[in-house]
Amino acid sequence: MSEERGSASNGVTLRGAAAREEEGGEKTNGVVGRSRVNSEWSDAGEQARYMSEDGVPVETSPALSPRTIEHQRMKQLVLQQQQQTPSTSSSTESTTSSNASLDASSFSLDPARQRFSAVPQDDYNELPTYPVRPSYKEFHANLRPCSRPVVFDGCPDDPHRPASVPIYQTATFEQPSSVEYGSYDYTRSGNPTRTALEKQVAMLENAHAAFCFGSGMSALAAVTRLLRSGDTLLVGSDIYGGMHRLTSRVTSQAGVKVRFVETWDLDKVRQALDADPNVKLLHMETPSNPLMRITDMRALAAVLHAKDIVLSVDSTMMTPHLQQPLLHGADIVVHSLTKFFGGHSDTSGGICCVRSEPLAKKIAFFQNAEGTGLSPFDCWLFLRGIKTLAIRVERAQENAMRIAAFLHRHPLVKEIFYAGLEPSRDDMLSGAQSALDYKIHMGQAKGGGCVMSFVTGDVQVSRRIIDSLRLFKLTVSFGSCNSLCEMPSTLSHASIPADQRTLPDDLIRLSVGIEDVNDLLEDLQQALGIAGTTLPLPGKERPAAMHEERVQPELHSPPKHPEEALSSSWTGSMVTPTLRKIRAYSSNFKVLQPRSASNTPKSSSSSSSDADPGSRSSSPSELLAHQPSKLASAIPLAVAFLGGVVAALLIQSQK
Repeated sequence: MSEERGSASNGVTLRGAAAREEEGGEKTNGVVGRSRVNSEWSDAGEQARYMSEDGVPVETSPALSPRTIEHQRMKQLVLQQQQQTPSTSSSTESTTSSNASLDASSFSLDPARQRFSAVPQDDYNELPTYPVRPSYKEFHANLRPCSRPVVFDGCPDDPHRPASVPIYQTATFEQPSSVEYGSYDYTRSGNPTRTALEKQVAMLENAHAAFCFGSGMSALAAVTRLLRSGDTLLVGSDIYGGMHRLTSRVTSQAGVKVRFVETWDLDKVRQALDADPNVKLLHMETPSNPLMRITDMRALAAVLHAKDIVLSVDSTMMTPHLQQPLLHGADIVVHSLTKFFGGHSDTSGGICCVRSEPLAKKIAFFQNAEGTGLSPFDCWLFLRGIKTLAIRVERAQENAMRIAAFLHRHPLVKEIFYAGLEPSRDDMLSGAQSALDYKIHMGQAKGGGCVMSFVTGDVQVSRRIIDSLRLFKLTVSFGSCNSLCEMPSTLSHASIPADQRTLPDDLIRLSVGIEDVNDLLEDLQQALGIAGTTLPLPGKERPAAMHEERVQPELHSPPKHPEEALSSSWTGSMVTPTLRKIRAYSSNFKVLQPRSASNTPKSSSSSSSDADPGSRSSSPSELLAHQPSKLASAIPLAVAFLGGVVAALLIQSQK
């Protein structure tokens, strides 16, 4: 017996010999597999009707579990088929009836009872690679968005009803007999843990079917497999560097012509379609990575579908919690599960969601034939991560909106790119492009997400910002709980040749995490303050002071020392050359050591320290530890602040 099956068919309702009976061929008593189900919830929420494609409705209450609902529907299907099947068995019927029963009273959805016929007359390559699953294309959930990632039964057939989907850490599955295949045979073809993840993501995306891969690039590669030699692939000009490398250096070698087009400009898309009649697929991102270009998916889909062209959208940056491209005309949606679905930067994966059965069969075939399916353990990690997807995305988006507003006002930031940044009233009235993009994006998404980018006008300044950040980790990824940063021209998009790169070299990309936004703002403030000077960069080792108890007020407080004027929120956008020169004079200032309440003389150690002009003055936090009263502890702070003001006045008078 072979260890794998052929292409998957998400819409197959009967298997093996029973399928021939349904198609009008020879009638047999083949075993009925699970049929594809479309669920339609009523607006009132009191009744739910599950309609299957075989025309068997099931009226039930929403309080019933999916296991009970499916059991009732399948029971009615079995009873209906028993009434239509003659009681006399033919010789062909006896071949399969000995291996399974169609007794409706004992019918179960246990995968062990689901069979694939292995008789020679059946086409092996047409058998699905896993138990046939429901289609969620017309799925209407009665749960609110934040509940959908949490409320999901990934193993309704398990008699033990586990709270977490089990990890089926096995490579192969025992088969029932020499004339039948079981529900699974080889993990490369299908695995129960992977099926659970694929079903849940399909439900979140309202997809017909979804297929998990070992990485996001594997999922994108499967999409390019839909093209043949002589076809043309259109790709958005602002695209992830890995996709640019895949299409320009791998897909193009298979005889597929690749052209890059500005998908946010429909006129340029139409020109590309008119210039090449062999265009079969267009792949793009919205918002794009990293310049956050916005494409109108509805308008683009209308243009492409008029010419029978497939639209593929990489929606990794938004997640299905914020954007569902299939509802706006896309045919394929790709996610890098590594980002928001996992959320902890601890595993890699990708998923491809499709809206039709023909696309599902093709993607499933390539997943099985090339062995790119996701492993059971990684699937389990993503199933766990999805449960917190909504709260992580919403918290990160809240932080991103405040950080975008801060960067938008900062003088070192020349331009910021963020889909959720609301345009000014003047831009709205004048019809600026930023206002049009904001309107389009908010019409197809529920927020701007948590990824943004900005330019400073100077590559060296951008590098100093990156190297000065302490909480933002320098990585090529995004979508983690932690805040991340990078310069795309040297990391995520470095694989794009410089002459083909459409992004500026000084571009900085931020992926905002779920930390306290005040800590993130302070980190950005100090990094921007240092970047505008010639001061040495802080060490790469994160100082222990980051974890010490805070002694200064939250965010909006006067600086404790003249050197902190450049990075303190108290100065706002007052980063002037005069204030920058304070750092040159700050080495001449010393924080005065106040006398203690008992007016005791200083110790010899402290005196020798003050006598040495090169010695380092005690920090305010160290002084506070030796002062018994709050009044005494405020003196060095006040002296330091006044010293900074005096220095600024002196510099102004010298001009």
